[in-house]
Amino acid sequence: MGQGGERAVRVLAVALATLDERAEPVGDANDPYHPWLERQGFCTPLLQDVRARARGGLVPPWAALGMLLAATASVIPPRVQLPAIVGGRASLNSITGIVGASGAGKGAAAAVLSPRFVPLGADGQPGLGLNWKRPPVRQAVGSGEAISALYVHSEKVAGPDGGPPETKMVQHETTAWPDWPEVDKLVAVRGRQASTMDAELRQFWSGEGLGSVTKTASLHVEAHKYRGVATISIQPGRAAALFSDEAGGLLQRLLLFAGDRDPHATGNEPRVDGDLEITVPYLPPGDDVVEFLVDPVVETIIRERRIARTSGALTVDPLDAHGDLLRLKIAATGAWMHGTLTVDYHTWRWAGSVMEHHRRTRAWLQSQIAATVRAAAESAGATDGVRRAVAREVEEAEADQRFSGQWATALDGTANWAQGRGPFTRRDASRAGRSGSLRATRAGDLLTDLTVQGRLRVVQVDANGHAAAWEAVS
Repeated sequence: MGQGGERAVRVLAVALATLDERAEPVGDANDPYHPWLERQGFCTPLLQDVRARARGGLVPPWAALGMLLAATASVIPPRVQLPAIVGGRASLNSITGIVGASGAGKGAAAAVLSPRFVPLGADGQPGLGLNWKRPPVRQAVGSGEAISALYVHSEKVAGPDGGPPETKMVQHETTAWPDWPEVDKLVAVRGRQASTMDAELRQFWSGEGLGSVTKTASLHVEAHKYRGVATISIQPGRAAALFSDEAGGLLQRLLLFAGDRDPHATGNEPRVDGDLEITVPYLPPGDDVVEFLVDPVVETIIRERRIARTSGALTVDPLDAHGDLLRLKIAATGAWMHGTLTVDYHTWRWAGSVMEHHRRTRAWLQSQIAATVRAAAESAGATDGVRRAVAREVEEAEADQRFSGQWATALDGTANWAQGRGPFTRRDASRAGRSGSLRATRAGDLLTDLTVQGRLRVVQVDANGHAAAWEAVS
């Protein structure tokens, strides 16, 4: 390890060793913005600079950290890999989600940081001249097949010995940054029939081969020959479909950062302009694989947890199935941006605080999705209730209207029957109507209404003073 790498390890070790290793204080234990968690996540001078730049630019610091980790991973050459702790060597490719309302965090975080990566020289001093790098431009991707097209293209070349032209695949990029500014665009692509987006993103995250080779198309990127980071802006109200397959592969690999607010900002933080210059490790020339050096204690933790899971002694949330590898990627990326290829126990601890923020953000997002679903269900139920009530009212009104028409007809029939007739009784009026009709069954009510209307008059009453006989008013 060069002198610069040793200095970086000391910086991380000193910063992290001074933090309180006790359990988090009781209260707000699920808060992704908890001050205790923020102190853990932004503990080194570099990370504190990131937080200051974010707050000065009115950007949530955790969103800025998420974008910085993505930007850092994007400039690490694909030959730099994680050692084979479980399975084979692992890639540093990443998929990051910034959670918040549309326009919250992601683009602004990249702008306020403006990172520039300066590699150390063989002498352990920052390189000079044009050695520095910037992250690749973020690009929209409309299909799984389009991811491989970010790296390779096909060309027609002359066939051997003057034969017919042949198609040759050419890799024009080694690093790319797919980006979805709206989560529903990614969800729409994933939902298409025969979509390969999920499968390609899983392979992308693992550094496996991308694309395919067929008779008609040949766009394929070899495993570990490319570097890629993907970012997604996740609006809570549109994220339900993203969680529809919680045991699926994408969510297990997606690292989440809260980008909707910054409750600890004062609003008076000064703006910090200029590039964020980051010193990264020296790499020897050539194409040989360079592995991160991982502390044996960290390797033991990862291996023992893996053994416990495979033996059934340890059960984890399906969404945390790749949690240890995700944490190791965070630790390695954090070590790289502190100028070292060493992941020691302190860096592993720091990556744990980032993972804790990720888990709390995921839990908050799930609660928001659940609330949205409940509200939609309640709204649908209320709408159905209103619809049923309106339907009943319409039916009753139509019934009333039908009855009103029938009643008017019965009134007219009784009045017409009474014309030119002498005095008659209720029994006479009832017998005049057809069996079962209103005139037959409701004769008394009809006579009362006709009397009120002045079309009949009472000509005789009984001993109790009740009307006993009527006649028509001419």
